[in-house]
Amino acid sequence: MSLNAAGACGATDSLAGVVTEPEADAISTPLLAALAQVDAMGRPLFNALRALPVPRTAAGRLWRAAELVREHRGDGHLAASVAAGLDAVTMNVLTELWLGYTVGEYSGTRGCGPDRLAEAVAGLEQRGWVVDGALTAAGLAARLDVESATDASQQQLVDLLGDGIDELIEHAADVSHRIEAVPAFPSDPRKRAAG
Repeated sequence: MSLNAAGACGATDSLAGVVTEPEADAISTPLLAALAQVDAMGRPLFNALRALPVPRTAAGRLWRAAELVREHRGDGHLAASVAAGLDAVTMNVLTELWLGYTVGEYSGTRGCGPDRLAEAVAGLEQRGWVVDGALTAAGLAARLDVESATDASQQQLVDLLGDGIDELIEHAADVSHRIEAVPAFPSDPRKRAAG
Protein backbone atom coordinates (compact mmCIF):
# COMPACT_ATOMS: atom_id res chain seq x y z
CA MET A 1 0.00 0.00 0.00
CA SER A 2 1.37 3.43 -0.92
CA LEU A 3 1.87 6.16 1.66
CA ASN A 4 -0.94 8.13 -0.01
CA ALA A 5 -3.31 5.14 0.10
CA ALA A 6 -2.41 4.43 3.74
CA GLY A 7 -3.04 8.06 4.64
CA ALA A 8 -6.37 8.04 2.84
CA CYS A 9 -7.42 4.84 4.64
CA GLY A 10 -6.45 6.30 7.99
CA ALA A 11 -8.29 9.52 7.24
CA THR A 12 -11.48 7.81 6.15
CA ASP A 13 -11.29 5.29 9.01
CA SER A 14 -11.14 8.23 11.42
CA LEU A 15 -14.60 9.28 10.24
CA ALA A 16 -16.14 5.98 11.37
CA GLY A 17 -18.63 6.61 14.13
CA VAL A 18 -18.50 10.37 13.52
CA VAL A 19 -20.55 10.59 10.34
CA THR A 20 -23.21 8.24 9.02
CA GLU A 21 -23.22 6.97 5.44
CA PRO A 22 -26.33 9.02 4.50
CA GLU A 23 -24.75 12.15 6.02
CA ALA A 24 -21.50 11.56 4.15
CA ASP A 25 -23.34 11.01 0.87
CA ALA A 26 -25.56 14.08 1.37
CA ILE A 27 -22.41 16.21 1.49
CA SER A 28 -20.11 14.39 -0.92
CA THR A 29 -22.57 13.71 -3.76
CA PRO A 30 -23.31 17.35 -4.70
CA LEU A 31 -19.72 18.40 -3.98
CA LEU A 32 -18.18 15.70 -6.16
CA ALA A 33 -20.65 16.46 -8.98
CA ALA A 34 -19.75 20.16 -8.90
CA LEU A 35 -16.03 19.51 -8.48
CA ALA A 36 -16.08 17.25 -11.55
CA GLN A 37 -17.27 20.22 -13.62
CA VAL A 38 -15.04 23.06 -12.42
CA ASP A 39 -12.26 24.25 -14.68
CA ALA A 40 -8.88 22.98 -13.47
CA MET A 41 -6.82 25.59 -15.35
CA GLY A 42 -3.91 26.69 -13.15
CA ARG A 43 -4.84 24.25 -10.38
CA PRO A 44 -2.20 21.50 -10.44
CA LEU A 45 -2.84 20.02 -6.99
CA PHE A 46 -6.60 20.01 -7.47
CA ASN A 47 -6.31 18.56 -10.96
CA ALA A 48 -3.95 15.78 -9.82
CA LEU A 49 -6.21 14.85 -6.92
CA ARG A 50 -9.30 14.91 -9.14
CA ALA A 51 -7.58 12.45 -11.50
CA LEU A 52 -7.40 9.79 -8.75
CA PRO A 53 -10.17 7.20 -8.50
CA VAL A 54 -13.02 8.23 -6.20
CA PRO A 55 -13.12 6.01 -3.08
CA ARG A 56 -15.93 3.49 -2.86
CA THR A 57 -16.95 4.08 0.76
CA ALA A 58 -19.19 6.94 1.85
CA ALA A 59 -16.51 8.15 4.28
CA GLY A 60 -13.91 7.92 1.52
CA ARG A 61 -16.05 9.97 -0.85
CA LEU A 62 -16.61 12.58 1.87
CA TRP A 63 -12.89 12.74 2.56
CA ARG A 64 -12.12 13.07 -1.16
CA ALA A 65 -14.70 15.81 -1.61
CA ALA A 66 -13.18 17.72 1.31
CA GLU A 67 -9.67 17.24 -0.10
CA LEU A 68 -10.79 18.49 -3.50
CA VAL A 69 -12.42 21.60 -2.04
CA ARG A 70 -9.27 22.24 0.02
CA GLU A 71 -6.95 21.88 -2.98
CA HIS A 72 -9.23 23.88 -5.28
CA ARG A 73 -9.17 26.73 -2.79
CA GLY A 74 -5.48 26.13 -2.06
CA ASP A 75 -4.50 26.45 -5.71
CA GLY A 76 -6.59 29.64 -5.89
CA HIS A 77 -4.80 30.92 -2.80
CA LEU A 78 -1.40 30.24 -4.36
CA ALA A 79 -2.42 32.17 -7.47
CA ALA A 80 -3.65 35.09 -5.34
CA SER A 81 -0.36 35.06 -3.40
CA VAL A 82 1.69 35.11 -6.60
CA ALA A 83 -0.46 37.94 -7.98
CA ALA A 84 0.28 39.90 -4.77
CA GLY A 85 4.02 39.43 -5.37
CA LEU A 86 4.49 37.10 -2.42
CA ASP A 87 6.72 34.04 -2.33
CA ALA A 88 5.79 31.03 -0.19
CA VAL A 89 7.80 31.98 2.90
CA THR A 90 6.68 35.62 2.87
CA MET A 91 3.07 34.54 2.48
CA ASN A 92 3.46 32.12 5.38
CA VAL A 93 4.92 34.85 7.60
CA LEU A 94 2.16 37.28 6.59
CA THR A 95 -0.41 34.62 7.45
CA GLU A 96 1.27 33.81 10.76
CA LEU A 97 1.06 37.43 11.83
CA TRP A 98 -2.54 37.68 10.60
CA LEU A 99 -3.55 34.60 12.65
CA GLY A 100 -1.64 35.68 15.77
CA TYR A 101 1.27 33.24 15.48
CA THR A 102 4.77 34.27 16.28
CA VAL A 103 7.04 34.40 13.23
CA GLY A 104 8.26 30.89 12.52
CA GLU A 105 5.65 29.09 14.63
CA TYR A 106 4.09 27.66 11.47
CA SER A 107 6.73 28.43 8.85
CA GLY A 108 9.36 26.62 10.92
CA THR A 109 7.39 23.41 10.42
CA ARG A 110 7.75 23.95 6.67
CA GLY A 111 11.54 23.95 6.67
CA CYS A 112 12.01 27.72 6.82
CA GLY A 113 15.16 28.58 8.74
CA PRO A 114 15.75 31.72 10.82
CA ASP A 115 17.66 33.54 8.06
CA ARG A 116 14.89 33.00 5.50
CA LEU A 117 12.22 34.03 8.02
CA ALA A 118 14.16 37.20 8.85
CA GLU A 119 14.43 37.94 5.13
CA ALA A 120 10.67 37.55 4.74
CA VAL A 121 9.99 39.86 7.69
CA ALA A 122 12.42 42.43 6.27
CA GLY A 123 10.59 42.31 2.93
CA LEU A 124 7.26 42.86 4.66
CA GLU A 125 8.77 45.76 6.62
CA GLN A 126 10.02 47.33 3.38
CA ARG A 127 6.48 47.20 2.02
CA GLY A 128 5.21 48.90 5.18
CA TRP A 129 3.16 45.83 6.06
CA VAL A 130 5.01 44.99 9.30
CA VAL A 131 6.39 47.24 12.02
CA ASP A 132 7.95 45.93 15.23
CA GLY A 133 6.86 42.39 14.44
CA ALA A 134 3.18 43.26 13.97
CA LEU A 135 0.98 43.80 10.94
CA THR A 136 0.26 47.41 10.05
CA ALA A 137 -3.11 48.52 8.70
CA ALA A 138 -1.61 48.25 5.20
CA GLY A 139 -0.33 44.74 5.99
CA LEU A 140 -3.72 43.64 7.25
CA ALA A 141 -5.39 45.12 4.16
CA ALA A 142 -2.91 43.29 1.90
CA ARG A 143 -3.55 39.98 3.65
CA LEU A 144 -7.31 40.51 3.44
CA ASP A 145 -6.95 41.31 -0.27
CA VAL A 146 -5.26 37.94 -0.80
CA GLU A 147 -8.09 36.29 1.12
CA SER A 148 -10.70 38.10 -0.99
CA ALA A 149 -8.96 37.04 -4.21
CA THR A 150 -8.85 33.47 -2.90
CA ASP A 151 -12.56 33.60 -2.12
CA ALA A 152 -13.27 34.96 -5.60
CA SER A 153 -11.37 32.03 -7.10
CA GLN A 154 -14.11 29.77 -5.72
CA GLN A 155 -16.99 31.45 -7.54
CA GLN A 156 -17.38 28.79 -10.23
CA LEU A 157 -17.70 26.09 -7.57
CA VAL A 158 -20.22 28.19 -5.63
CA ASP A 159 -22.24 28.74 -8.82
CA LEU A 160 -22.21 25.03 -9.66
CA LEU A 161 -23.50 24.14 -6.19
CA GLY A 162 -26.41 26.51 -6.79
CA ASP A 163 -29.35 27.01 -4.46
CA GLY A 164 -28.46 24.01 -2.30
CA ILE A 165 -25.18 25.53 -1.12
CA ASP A 166 -26.52 26.92 2.17
CA GLU A 167 -27.97 23.58 3.25
CA LEU A 168 -24.79 21.81 2.14
CA ILE A 169 -22.66 24.20 4.21
CA GLU A 170 -24.95 23.67 7.21
CA HIS A 171 -24.61 19.86 6.96
CA ALA A 172 -20.85 20.08 6.45
CA ALA A 173 -20.46 22.46 9.41
CA ASP A 174 -22.35 20.03 11.65
CA VAL A 175 -20.11 17.15 10.60
CA SER A 176 -17.05 19.36 10.91
CA HIS A 177 -17.93 20.25 14.51
CA ARG A 178 -18.26 16.56 15.35
CA ILE A 179 -14.91 15.79 13.72
CA GLU A 180 -13.29 18.62 15.67
CA ALA A 181 -14.62 17.06 18.88
CA VAL A 182 -12.58 13.90 18.21
CA PRO A 183 -9.43 14.14 20.37
CA ALA A 184 -7.11 13.35 17.45
CA PHE A 185 -8.15 16.53 15.63
CA PRO A 186 -6.17 19.73 16.38
CA SER A 187 -8.08 21.79 18.92
CA ASP A 188 -6.23 25.03 18.14
CA PRO A 189 -8.36 26.95 15.59
CA ARG A 190 -5.18 28.66 14.32
CA LYS A 191 -3.79 25.24 13.35
CA ARG A 192 -7.00 24.44 11.48
CA ALA A 193 -6.95 27.82 9.74
CA ALA A 194 -3.37 27.21 8.64
CA GLY A 195 -4.30 23.91 7.04
